[in-house]
Amino acid sequence: MEKFYCKKIKSLTPDFKKIIEGIFWVTSGKKESDFSSKESRDDFVNAYLNFYLDKGEVFISTLDGEIVGYILLHHNTSQLLTNPIIKNNYQAFNEELKSYPVSLHINISPNVQGKGVGSRLLKHALNFRSSLNKVHLITHHKARNVEFYSRLGFQKLKVDQNGLLFLGIDD
Repeated sequence: MEKFYCKKIKSLTPDFKKIIEGIFWVTSGKKESDFSSKESRDDFVNAYLNFYLDKGEVFISTLDGEIVGYILLHHNTSQLLTNPIIKNNYQAFNEELKSYPVSLHINISPNVQGKGVGSRLLKHALNFRSSLNKVHLITHHKARNVEFYSRLGFQKLKVDQNGLLFLGIDD
Protein backbone atom coordinates (compact mmCIF):
# COMPACT_ATOMS: atom_id res chain seq x y z
CA MET A 1 0.00 0.00 0.00
CA GLU A 2 1.32 3.42 -0.97
CA LYS A 3 1.99 5.94 1.78
CA PHE A 4 0.88 9.47 0.90
CA TYR A 5 1.64 12.59 2.95
CA CYS A 6 1.16 16.34 2.65
CA LYS A 7 3.18 18.66 4.80
CA LYS A 8 4.29 22.22 5.19
CA ILE A 9 8.06 22.66 4.88
CA LYS A 10 9.59 24.96 7.45
CA SER A 11 13.08 25.08 5.98
CA LEU A 12 13.87 24.31 2.39
CA THR A 13 17.01 22.22 1.96
CA PRO A 14 19.04 22.36 -1.27
CA ASP A 15 17.91 18.78 -2.01
CA PHE A 16 14.21 19.71 -1.68
CA LYS A 17 14.77 22.78 -3.86
CA LYS A 18 16.44 20.65 -6.56
CA ILE A 19 13.54 18.16 -6.55
CA ILE A 20 10.97 20.96 -6.71
CA GLU A 21 12.83 22.56 -9.62
CA GLY A 22 12.79 19.20 -11.41
CA ILE A 23 9.01 18.97 -11.02
CA PHE A 24 8.75 22.60 -12.15
CA TRP A 25 10.51 21.87 -15.45
CA VAL A 26 8.65 18.61 -16.12
CA THR A 27 5.29 20.36 -15.69
CA SER A 28 6.10 23.78 -17.14
CA GLY A 29 4.68 24.87 -20.47
CA LYS A 30 8.22 25.97 -21.29
CA LYS A 31 11.26 23.75 -21.45
CA GLU A 32 14.80 24.70 -20.57
CA SER A 33 15.73 24.45 -24.27
CA ASP A 34 13.10 27.12 -25.16
CA PHE A 35 15.31 29.91 -23.84
CA SER A 36 17.79 31.80 -25.96
CA SER A 37 20.21 32.31 -23.08
CA LYS A 38 20.99 31.14 -19.58
CA GLU A 39 19.99 34.60 -18.37
CA SER A 40 16.47 34.41 -19.89
CA ARG A 41 16.06 30.89 -18.47
CA ASP A 42 17.18 32.08 -15.03
CA ASP A 43 14.79 35.05 -15.23
CA PHE A 44 11.91 32.64 -15.89
CA VAL A 45 12.88 30.33 -12.98
CA ASN A 46 13.34 33.29 -10.67
CA ALA A 47 9.93 34.73 -11.59
CA TYR A 48 7.86 31.56 -11.37
CA LEU A 49 9.72 29.44 -8.83
CA ASN A 50 12.52 30.99 -6.80
CA PHE A 51 10.67 34.12 -5.73
CA TYR A 52 7.90 31.91 -4.33
CA LEU A 53 10.38 29.52 -2.71
CA ASP A 54 12.42 32.30 -1.13
CA LYS A 55 9.56 34.46 0.14
CA GLY A 56 6.55 32.20 0.51
CA GLU A 57 5.22 29.07 2.15
CA VAL A 58 6.07 25.65 0.73
CA PHE A 59 3.86 22.55 0.93
CA ILE A 60 4.86 19.20 -0.53
CA SER A 61 3.21 15.88 -1.29
CA THR A 62 5.16 12.70 -0.91
CA LEU A 63 4.24 9.26 -2.11
CA ASP A 64 6.24 6.39 -0.65
CA GLY A 65 8.81 8.93 0.54
CA GLU A 66 9.28 10.63 -2.86
CA ILE A 67 8.27 14.26 -3.42
CA VAL A 68 5.62 14.19 -6.16
CA GLY A 69 4.15 17.69 -5.94
CA TYR A 70 4.34 21.10 -4.35
CA ILE A 71 2.34 24.21 -3.63
CA LEU A 72 3.96 27.58 -3.12
CA LEU A 73 1.98 30.41 -1.51
CA HIS A 74 3.27 33.96 -1.74
CA HIS A 75 1.55 36.33 0.69
CA ASN A 76 2.38 39.62 -0.96
CA THR A 77 1.56 39.86 -4.63
CA SER A 78 2.83 43.43 -4.73
CA GLN A 79 6.31 41.99 -4.09
CA LEU A 80 5.81 39.58 -6.99
CA LEU A 81 4.98 42.53 -9.21
CA THR A 82 8.51 43.86 -8.79
CA ASN A 83 9.57 41.09 -11.21
CA PRO A 84 9.08 42.38 -14.80
CA ILE A 85 7.89 38.99 -16.10
CA ILE A 86 5.22 38.66 -13.41
CA LYS A 87 4.25 42.33 -13.72
CA ASN A 88 3.70 41.91 -17.47
CA ASN A 89 1.53 38.80 -17.03
CA TYR A 90 -0.48 40.22 -14.13
CA GLN A 91 -1.11 43.73 -15.47
CA ALA A 92 -4.70 43.00 -16.57
CA PHE A 93 -5.59 41.78 -13.07
CA ASN A 94 -4.71 44.82 -10.93
CA GLU A 95 -8.17 45.14 -9.37
CA GLU A 96 -8.48 41.40 -8.65
CA LEU A 97 -5.05 41.33 -7.00
CA LYS A 98 -6.23 43.86 -4.43
CA SER A 99 -8.98 41.46 -3.32
CA TYR A 100 -6.92 38.25 -3.66
CA PRO A 101 -3.42 39.13 -2.38
CA VAL A 102 -2.04 35.59 -1.91
CA SER A 103 -0.61 33.95 -5.01
CA LEU A 104 -0.64 30.16 -5.38
CA HIS A 105 1.67 28.10 -7.59
CA ILE A 106 1.15 24.32 -7.79
CA ASN A 107 2.80 21.53 -9.77
CA ILE A 108 2.27 17.78 -9.55
CA SER A 109 4.51 15.18 -11.21
CA PRO A 110 2.84 13.87 -14.38
CA ASN A 111 3.16 10.24 -13.23
CA VAL A 112 0.71 10.90 -10.35
CA GLN A 113 -1.61 13.45 -11.96
CA GLY A 114 -5.22 12.32 -11.92
CA LYS A 115 -4.72 10.23 -8.77
CA GLY A 116 -5.93 12.78 -6.21
CA VAL A 117 -2.48 14.02 -5.20
CA GLY A 118 -3.10 17.61 -6.32
CA SER A 119 -6.52 17.91 -4.73
CA ARG A 120 -5.32 16.50 -1.41
CA LEU A 121 -2.28 18.77 -1.40
CA LEU A 122 -4.36 21.82 -2.32
CA LYS A 123 -6.93 21.10 0.39
CA HIS A 124 -4.10 20.62 2.90
CA ALA A 125 -2.42 23.92 1.97
CA LEU A 126 -5.69 25.84 1.99
CA ASN A 127 -6.38 24.63 5.54
CA PHE A 128 -3.60 27.02 6.56
CA ARG A 129 -5.28 30.00 4.95
CA SER A 130 -7.21 31.35 7.90
CA SER A 131 -4.27 33.71 8.18
CA LEU A 132 -3.68 33.77 4.43
CA ASN A 133 -6.69 35.75 3.24
CA LYS A 134 -8.01 35.25 -0.26
CA VAL A 135 -5.89 33.17 -2.65
CA HIS A 136 -5.53 33.45 -6.42
CA LEU A 137 -3.78 31.70 -9.26
CA ILE A 138 -3.47 32.36 -12.95
CA THR A 139 -3.72 29.76 -15.70
CA HIS A 140 -4.86 29.74 -19.31
CA HIS A 141 -8.64 29.68 -19.77
CA LYS A 142 -8.34 26.62 -22.06
CA ALA A 143 -6.00 24.68 -19.74
CA ARG A 144 -7.06 21.24 -18.54
CA ASN A 145 -6.55 22.34 -14.93
CA VAL A 146 -9.40 24.91 -14.94
CA GLU A 147 -12.01 22.27 -14.12
CA PHE A 148 -9.74 20.88 -11.36
CA TYR A 149 -9.56 24.30 -9.66
CA SER A 150 -13.29 24.90 -10.10
CA ARG A 151 -14.12 21.57 -8.41
CA LEU A 152 -12.01 22.66 -5.44
CA GLY A 153 -13.83 25.97 -5.00
CA PHE A 154 -11.88 28.44 -7.12
CA GLN A 155 -14.03 30.94 -8.99
CA LYS A 156 -13.29 32.17 -12.51
CA LEU A 157 -13.00 35.92 -12.06
CA LYS A 158 -11.46 37.37 -15.23
CA VAL A 159 -9.87 36.42 -18.55
CA ASP A 160 -7.40 38.82 -20.17
CA GLN A 161 -6.80 39.46 -23.89
CA ASN A 162 -4.13 36.70 -23.98
CA GLY A 163 -6.48 34.08 -22.55
CA LEU A 164 -4.98 34.12 -19.05
CA LEU A 165 -7.61 33.29 -16.44
CA PHE A 166 -7.59 34.73 -12.93
CA LEU A 167 -9.08 32.29 -10.41
CA GLY A 168 -9.75 33.08 -6.76
CA ILE A 169 -10.93 31.31 -3.62
CA ASP A 170 -12.15 33.05 -0.50
CA ASP A 171 -14.43 30.84 1.55
